[in-house]
Amino acid sequence: MPTHNWRAMRITYLHDLCAADSALNHVRQFAKAARSLGHEVCIEPLSASDSNSTADTGASRRAIRTAIKSKLRYPLHEARRLAWNLRWYQRAKTSIGLQQPDVVLIRSSLLSCGPVLAALTLGCPVVLEINAPAAESRRYFDQYFHLPWIAEAVERWRLGRVEGATAVSSALKEFLVATHKVDSEKIAVVPNGADLEIFQPEMPPDSEWSATFRDGTVVGFIGSFERWHGPELLQAMALRVAEARPETQFLLVGDGPGKKAVEDALLPIASRVLFTGKVPHDRIPGITALLDVAVMPESNFYGSPLKVIEWMAAGRAIVAPDYGPLCEIIDSECEGLL
Repeated sequence: MPTHNWRAMRITYLHDLCAADSALNHVRQFAKAARSLGHEVCIEPLSASDSNSTADTGASRRAIRTAIKSKLRYPLHEARRLAWNLRWYQRAKTSIGLQQPDVVLIRSSLLSCGPVLAALTLGCPVVLEINAPAAESRRYFDQYFHLPWIAEAVERWRLGRVEGATAVSSALKEFLVATHKVDSEKIAVVPNGADLEIFQPEMPPDSEWSATFRDGTVVGFIGSFERWHGPELLQAMALRVAEARPETQFLLVGDGPGKKAVEDALLPIASRVLFTGKVPHDRIPGITALLDVAVMPESNFYGSPLKVIEWMAAGRAIVAPDYGPLCEIIDSECEGLL
């Protein structure tokens, strides 16, 4: 084992992810890795799950609440997130006060400043984990009314007050430094990483679908069918490859708003396509082992797609967009095709 010159620390890791959010896999894997180095990590969710909040209400009341939320979601989404800072502040302050950590690690989210303020109030050093800039993250959510300049102001306030921050790519760090005039030494670039204990070329394929993909080349995508993953590019690719290579099969794993359109577009080759829907993350290594070629149709200028790194660890052939963060980990036509 390598030796390190740091001491074991007590870390409180705060996030506002809901129980169904796939980003929790990143949180758990960071905690696992830090614990393996001798650190004590306490993961603290700041948001109550939707299921708990409605557990004691009847079906009719839940229906009324859902209807009201659907009407108010567009104009009040960001105002509601700002108001949640009061709750996040109290929960963060309670957690930090009980645990007395050496450092507080906070997963950055849109319009969230309460957890940072709580840690500063208690005199705890804060490291901010940034996976997306405020301006870019709002771009994909045009179903909401966006308050002008406030999200960027919150982002600037947080960066100006924390001890340090991590950015998931060099491109994201450069954007934050240029936008908020923050000291570049304050931000460390920490790309995503794969758990090499479970993602490896020798991983046995998932038993449920291994017989389905016994013959031919399997091309696949594993992720959410969100706009930033380019579902329209995915369907166009599948149709073109299916025409050019009749032996190819397609395994498309996940769910999201763009899935139905992809399913409809691929009806002409439906006999060669399997849509699994959302599956538990512990099955992803075995499903990845079914793929010959893993495709990331689209990304963004700042992202470090965890799925691509996991596919690489599993020894799959990679096709991905030619963006800066991916260029940092893939030499095109060597480790993958950009």
